[in-house]
Amino acid sequence: MFQFNRTWGTKCPVFFKTIIVDTLKPKAPNYNWTDKSILIIDDDHLNCKVIAHFLDPTLCNYSCQVNPQKAISLIKENNFDLIFTEVLFRKYMNYDILEQIRSINKTIPIIVQTAYFFYYQRYMFFERGANAFFTKPLPFRQLPGILNSYLYLD
Repeated sequence: MFQFNRTWGTKCPVFFKTIIVDTLKPKAPNYNWTDKSILIIDDDHLNCKVIAHFLDPTLCNYSCQVNPQKAISLIKENNFDLIFTEVLFRKYMNYDILEQIRSINKTIPIIVQTAYFFYYQRYMFFERGANAFFTKPLPFRQLPGILNSYLYLD
């Protein structure tokens, strides 16, 4: 019987290490984002860790937040260059987070990622301020290139 333990201690679960880290290990991109700061908002710690793993080679500063209200506070206090967010949270099941981010910063790129959506919801993401939308699983090998295009929009 296959078991997947989602608790995090000093070791990664075997599933995460074998399937995610080893199989999809990012190629060494030539991105140097030491001057960039990215906020990852997702209520699943595992998703935050996976995205962070793929950001590590870029040398960017990133913060992971699992609570949308605390994420909004972080956005008010910090100057992020990009926000990578889930929109359907377990305890916060609406799209208000996009509108709240836009009320704080009208120009920051917001990339939405979610596993649960209906096709018509895609339009709601863009109407409320998203710049891009991805369904999970994310295109991990292309992720640095996609993020790079939004980090350097100027």
